[in-house]
Amino acid sequence: MAEQDKHPYYELDSGAPHMGDDEYRALGLGSVDQATATCPDRSPSDNPEQDERIRQSVEEQLQQNGFVDASRIVVTVHNSGVRLEGTAEHRYARSRAEDLARGVEGVASVDNHIAIQPANDENSGQPVLTTHTPGLIDGSTQRS
Repeated sequence: MAEQDKHPYYELDSGAPHMGDDEYRALGLGSVDQATATCPDRSPSDNPEQDERIRQSVEEQLQQNGFVDASRIVVTVHNSGVRLEGTAEHRYARSRAEDLARGVEGVASVDNHIAIQPANDENSGQPVLTTHTPGLIDGSTQRS
């Protein structure tokens, strides 16, 4: 093969990173050094004040909305990612809570772990996952 036909990619040393460790850190990509490797997504929150502001804003949005019962939802924020946990009376309230959280400035992602549980079934303590009644052949597998 002639020298001019060689592709520069194949000339690279496959055992070494193409950027140095300092360059990876400067770009916020963590570390390529096996002994000191870091993952930027798993690091402690860079700005806990911003996370707290986002949490308060999301909770305020939920409380102001007529379709969402904010008392049934717990909001946690880590690295601008919002996690919603709890129960909602119906699918629309669950979806609306997620939409409201996504609309808050500074939110990077929303992880929705809200279960559907109509208000009249709260005494059972468990979310409603099916409307199937034991002994019946047919029934819906989802309620709301």
